[in-house]
Amino acid sequence: GVKGAYSDAPLRPQLDLGALKDGGPHPDLAPFIRQLGQIRQHSPALRHGDFTLMHVNHQQLVFRRQTGEETVLVALNSADHPVTLELNLPESGAAFVDVLEPGATFAVDGGKLQLNLPPSWGRILAIRAYLAKAT
Repeated sequence: GVKGAYSDAPLRPQLDLGALKDGGPHPDLAPFIRQLGQIRQHSPALRHGDFTLMHVNHQQLVFRRQTGEETVLVALNSADHPVTLELNLPESGAAFVDVLEPGATFAVDGGKLQLNLPPSWGRILAIRAYLAKAT
């Protein structure tokens, strides 16, 4: 659509709610959004923590939310190919766990975190203590 001088209605196509009720083009989207809401609900850092941009370019974004008790990294990759980023972090020796992919662990070694991001996806990394609170 094209934005008009006085309206952006063409940019907001009407949804067919009947089709969405039967699954729609992305049937896993609503449960995934619910999961993201639950992750935020269980994370003080995501709700109230200090915000720091860690990496920004046209296809990747990494930010950090931190409270006195919790650190969370959110990393997004909009590229159609996997990407590996190296981040400088003060938590040397810490192990971050991907909340979206249980079992995926990322260690900070010598103040550096090697983070592989799948194509068109992201990671929500938290210090292990977060997982004990969420379960």
